[in-house]
Amino acid sequence: MSQEIVLEVDGLEVASGGAMDFGMTNTGTPVAKTVVIRNDGDAQLLLDPGAISVPAGYTIVEGPAHAVLDPGVSTFIVLELAADSQGNYSGDFALPNDDADENPYVLRLSGVVVDPSPLQIDDGSPGFSSTGAWNMLAGGNDGDSLWTNPHPVGTHTATWTFQGLPDGVYDVYVTWKIVGAQSSLMASNALYTVTLDGSGPVTALVNQRVPPSGGLFEGVPFKKIVRRTVTNGNLSVQLTNKANGRVSADAVQLVRI
Repeated sequence: MSQEIVLEVDGLEVASGGAMDFGMTNTGTPVAKTVVIRNDGDAQLLLDPGAISVPAGYTIVEGPAHAVLDPGVSTFIVLELAADSQGNYSGDFALPNDDADENPYVLRLSGVVVDPSPLQIDDGSPGFSSTGAWNMLAGGNDGDSLWTNPHPVGTHTATWTFQGLPDGVYDVYVTWKIVGAQSSLMASNALYTVTLDGSGPVTALVNQRVPPSGGLFEGVPFKKIVRRTVTNGNLSVQLTNKANGRVSADAVQLVRI
């Protein structure tokens, strides 16, 4: 006669050493999963609840209700990815028991916590830089924006650089301020270039003769120009004055989806 411990996750048996994936969640939104513990042997199975270990970022929120399982009897334990702060969380859950060849029973936990808050760099904020002559204009995001006249070569640039981004897919939004009352003096082909570490640039032409639309962040309208997948942490957006009219540099907003 012998014990035989079996663990199930989401209705499927997971062998000792197997994976238990908590997926991706936002900060402040914990994810709980139930592990069913069953004795498929023909002798009593003894568990040691006080010696169960979980990796950093995870907690036991419930169970197990029984430390002794007769043959055919099951109990459960609920594990939770706490989601207190963003990051990749992985490590071993270990369940001590008296099964002769599966003590402890190990599951390799993994999960990702991301910060859903939009990321924004405004003109003049850390992460923003410019070359050439730009003029200050009242109004716009955070109360001001910059503008410059066109040049066929594009000698003036405004650059927004985001660093240390978690891996994922991001929508890139931009906003601008129309200079004065004459929107016809603005560029209809403002050139934005979005560059990632490890991949080629993507360009977008934006009509700045009309106000931005399609996104609203803290009451300021933005326009989505591109969607990019970040794998190396850094993303930059550059605007030049190689255009058919004045160009406005204000703010860039990233939203992880």
